[in-house]
Amino acid sequence: MATLIPSLGAARFDSRGELRLAERLKDCLEDNAWVWHNILVGPFGRHPDFVALHPQQGIVVLEVKDWRLDTIASANSKQVDLLTNRGSASHGCNFRLG
Repeated sequence: MATLIPSLGAARFDSRGELRLAERLKDCLEDNAWVWHNILVGPFGRHPDFVALHPQQGIVVLEVKDWRLDTIASANSKQVDLLTNRGSASHGCNFRLG
Protein backbone atom coordinates (compact mmCIF):
# COMPACT_ATOMS: atom_id res chain seq x y z
CA MET A 1 0.00 0.00 0.00
CA ALA A 2 1.49 3.35 -1.09
CA THR A 3 1.91 6.35 1.20
CA LEU A 4 -0.50 9.16 0.29
CA ILE A 5 0.37 12.74 1.31
CA PRO A 6 -1.84 14.21 2.67
CA SER A 7 -3.66 11.09 3.87
CA LEU A 8 -7.07 10.18 2.46
CA GLY A 9 -8.79 11.51 5.58
CA ALA A 10 -6.98 14.86 5.48
CA ALA A 11 -6.98 15.57 1.72
CA ARG A 12 -9.57 17.76 -0.01
CA PHE A 13 -10.49 16.41 -3.43
CA ASP A 14 -12.12 18.54 -6.12
CA SER A 15 -14.08 15.65 -7.67
CA ARG A 16 -15.19 12.08 -7.06
CA GLY A 17 -12.76 11.06 -9.79
CA GLU A 18 -9.81 12.41 -7.78
CA LEU A 19 -10.98 10.56 -4.67
CA ARG A 20 -11.42 7.30 -6.60
CA LEU A 21 -7.95 7.60 -8.15
CA ALA A 22 -6.38 8.41 -4.75
CA GLU A 23 -7.96 5.27 -3.29
CA ARG A 24 -6.69 3.14 -6.20
CA LEU A 25 -3.18 4.58 -6.09
CA LYS A 26 -2.95 4.03 -2.33
CA ASP A 27 -4.27 0.47 -2.50
CA CYS A 28 -2.65 -0.75 -5.72
CA LEU A 29 0.85 0.72 -5.70
CA GLU A 30 3.63 -1.01 -3.78
CA ASP A 31 4.58 -0.12 -0.19
CA ASN A 32 7.65 1.85 -1.28
CA ALA A 33 5.65 4.23 -3.54
CA TRP A 34 4.83 7.77 -2.46
CA VAL A 35 1.88 9.78 -3.84
CA TRP A 36 1.41 13.50 -3.26
CA HIS A 37 -1.92 15.24 -3.89
CA ASN A 38 -2.17 18.85 -5.08
CA ILE A 39 1.43 19.97 -4.45
CA LEU A 40 3.26 22.91 -5.99
CA VAL A 41 5.34 21.79 -9.01
CA GLY A 42 7.72 23.67 -11.29
CA PRO A 43 8.59 27.31 -11.91
CA PHE A 44 5.05 28.18 -13.06
CA GLY A 45 3.51 27.12 -9.73
CA ARG A 46 1.25 24.40 -11.14
CA HIS A 47 -0.72 22.11 -8.84
CA PRO A 48 -1.20 18.73 -10.57
CA ASP A 49 -3.74 16.43 -8.94
CA PHE A 50 -1.17 13.72 -8.18
CA VAL A 51 2.58 13.18 -8.30
CA ALA A 52 3.57 9.54 -7.80
CA LEU A 53 7.13 8.40 -7.10
CA HIS A 54 8.29 4.80 -7.16
CA PRO A 55 12.01 4.15 -6.48
CA GLN A 56 12.40 1.63 -9.32
CA GLN A 57 9.72 2.84 -11.76
CA GLY A 58 10.24 6.60 -11.56
CA ILE A 59 7.84 9.52 -11.34
CA VAL A 60 4.51 10.26 -12.98
CA VAL A 61 2.39 13.42 -12.84
CA LEU A 62 -1.38 12.88 -13.13
CA GLU A 63 -4.15 15.38 -13.81
CA VAL A 64 -7.63 13.91 -13.32
CA LYS A 65 -10.44 14.74 -15.72
CA ASP A 66 -13.66 13.23 -14.44
CA TRP A 67 -15.32 12.93 -17.86
CA ARG A 68 -17.55 10.12 -19.08
CA LEU A 69 -17.07 8.52 -22.47
CA ASP A 70 -20.57 9.54 -23.61
CA THR A 71 -19.78 13.25 -22.95
CA ILE A 72 -16.68 13.37 -25.19
CA ALA A 73 -17.69 14.68 -28.61
CA SER A 74 -14.15 14.59 -30.04
CA ALA A 75 -10.55 14.52 -28.85
CA ASN A 76 -7.02 14.81 -30.20
CA SER A 77 -3.58 15.39 -28.67
CA LYS A 78 -4.26 19.11 -28.12
CA GLN A 79 -7.98 19.49 -27.39
CA VAL A 80 -11.06 17.71 -26.06
CA ASP A 81 -14.61 18.79 -26.98
CA LEU A 82 -17.22 17.86 -24.37
CA LEU A 83 -20.99 17.73 -24.57
CA THR A 84 -22.46 19.40 -21.48
CA ASN A 85 -25.96 20.36 -20.37
CA ARG A 86 -25.07 23.91 -21.48
CA GLY A 87 -23.88 22.88 -24.95
CA SER A 88 -20.36 21.99 -26.00
CA ALA A 89 -17.14 23.03 -24.28
CA SER A 90 -13.51 22.80 -25.42
CA HIS A 91 -10.60 21.99 -23.14
CA GLY A 92 -7.08 22.51 -24.45
CA CYS A 93 -3.91 20.90 -23.19
CA ASN A 94 -1.67 23.61 -21.74
CA PHE A 95 0.09 22.05 -18.74
CA ARG A 96 3.78 22.97 -18.82
CA LEU A 97 6.39 22.32 -16.15
CA GLY A 98 9.16 24.42 -17.59
